[in-house]
Amino acid sequence: YGDLTLAIDQSDATFTTQWRNLKNFWSQFSREGVLPKSDSEEMSPISQTWTGSLASKKILNPEESAVITFILAWNFPNRVVDWNINKAMIPDTQTEFWIGNYYNKWFSNTLKVIAYAREHWIYLLEKTEQFHEAFFSSNLPSEVLTNISATFSTIRTPTCFWMRDKTFHGFEGCNGASTGKLSGGSCPLDCTHVWNYAFSLAHLFPMLERKMRETEFKMQNKDGYLPHRSVIPLYLPQFGMIPDPGDVPPAIDGMFGMILKIYRDFLITNDLKFLKESWPY
Repeated sequence: YGDLTLAIDQSDATFTTQWRNLKNFWSQFSREGVLPKSDSEEMSPISQTWTGSLASKKILNPEESAVITFILAWNFPNRVVDWNINKAMIPDTQTEFWIGNYYNKWFSNTLKVIAYAREHWIYLLEKTEQFHEAFFSSNLPSEVLTNISATFSTIRTPTCFWMRDKTFHGFEGCNGASTGKLSGGSCPLDCTHVWNYAFSLAHLFPMLERKMRETEFKMQNKDGYLPHRSVIPLYLPQFGMIPDPGDVPPAIDGMFGMILKIYRDFLITNDLKFLKESWPY
């Protein structure tokens, strides 16, 4: 289960929760500028979806402008592993492993998200603008700015997710054939020789990048190598621990990258204890 809310910051807003015929809807809305109230607000029938709309009417003189803010919030606490994993040692192969979302630690529903956004809107906007100004006013070459900024958004796409147990993970990309195009990411999970090229997370959110290091080094095989992918939940057998015809040898470029990345993370955090705990040999 979960919930999704579309909100508007106008007290005179109008809304309709159920409409299907676009021609009829647009005919009334374009003529009157307001949305008709639905006769019913019941849930849509199974396998059907109502279309809802939210609007605010403004009358403007020449050269006037108005700002209307819409907020879209979602909350789905019951994230499960919805991609293929090796279930050779799992008694019930139909098991759906619950992994949750860490954001539920702060918000239990979308109304609380909306309330927080409205209360802190100016602060959030100012911080966003400050970051944009600081980054793009730097003396870095334009091609460097473009390449770096182009990857910022990846952190907030379905490619990445922050589980309820605080661990942070990432696919190779959004959606793909390996997930039947039914889930958020492709080629699970935490592929080291793909994520070796990621830099934004380590510098913007170093503690989340550190979570990825913790996952990688916890998976070390008894023979000493580090698997280039992880299986979650992490208590499940990892790559190389169970027979799997689709398994592949550990990726040497991935292992070298892990060494470089944990050194980089140490330079950022200066946490010697974390470094020694990750590789105690």
